[in-house]
This record gives sequence, structure tokens and C-alpha cells, in this order.
Amino acid sequence: MKPRVRTWTLLLIAAIGFMAALFWIRANPTKEKNPLTEAQETIEQAFGMKLALESGPQGGLPVEAVEAGGPAANVGVEVGDRILAVGDESVWHVYQLIEIVNRWVSASPGLPLLVEREGEYRVLVFRSSGPLPLPGEEDGHQH
Repeated sequence: MKPRVRTWTLLLIAAIGFMAALFWIRANPTKEKNPLTEAQETIEQAFGMKLALESGPQGGLPVEAVEAGGPAANVGVEVGDRILAVGDESVWHVYQLIEIVNRWVSASPGLPLLVEREGEYRVLVFRSSGPLPLPGEEDGHQH
């Protein structure tokens, strides 16, 4: 009879552990990243600059940081610039910027960004290394 008590005791302990794990999982759900935040990270990695998630009241995406020696710094992007457009397409948020970049990349190796700095407008041209992944894509497939 002793082995049976041990078996039931082990099963009871396992059931309690399983229930505790379920409660912990329910209390700590995984948080999905905001697609705009993921897009912001993609832009940072590809261009070496951090942009605001969405345009401000003046339009365009404000540049919040520029990585020294990165692609953005090399073409002249500075903190405080506002990215207004890629070619002739206005930009309102970073996810849209990735979509526009990918359309341009498929047509041309040069990526013209219209930038506003202290009331002056200039076009800065990036050389593209290929399409950027859209947030939510894994291995090139969007879910």
C-alpha cells in the first residue's frame, strides 16, 4: 500500500505545480510588440537613425537620434531633422516608411529622402541594400 500513497502524493504535487504554472502564465501574458515600435527598430538597424513613431503636428517623422558613422550620418541626417517624404510619397509613420522604402528599393538603388531642417528642405540619397522586413514578418512572410 505504501507505493500507492507515494504515487498519489506525486500526482497531487504534479497537479498543484501544473495549476500554479497555469495561473502564472495567465497573470503574465506575453506582450506583443507594437508594429510601429518594431518598424522603428527596423529603421534604426537599416539606417542608423531613430525616428519618432508618428509624425508631429508639422508633419514628417522627427529624427530623434543618429548613429555616428551609420548610413544616416554618412548622408547628412542630423538629430532634429524631419523626414517628410521618400521621393514623392509623404511619410506619416515609421511602418509606412518601410513600405515606401521597399517600393523604391525594387525600382531604384537610390532612396531619395526629403528632409526639413530649420526651415530648409534638402534631398538626401541613401544607397539601398535591399528590402526591409515589415513588422510581423518571419522569413519574409507576413502573418
